Amino acid sequence: MMKGSNIGIQENKAKLFNEWGRFTSNKGESIESYYLRFLKLMNDFKRNKYFPEKIASNLKFLNNLQPQWSPHVTIVHQTKDLHTADYTQ
Repeated sequence: MMKGSNIGIQENKAKLFNEWGRFTSNKGESIESYYLRFLKLMNDFKRNKYFPEKIASNLKFLNNLQPQWSPHVTIVHQTKDLHTADYTQ
């Protein structure tokens, strides 16, 4: 029984990390839609007790925004501490 549950946990973890690796904004997607999808992914991580470092999740969110947000992303990079900021709240 334990082997089966361990396999399920490993498969779930692999699925989440694959989704993390593929996560990006969709062409023409609103920032609200993008944020909600990102928040869902982060909540899935938390629910399964996987916690990417804040800097990793912050960079993932910022670096995958649509190109029109680039000026804002640059400002955030220059003015915020991405090690401590939390964009999932």
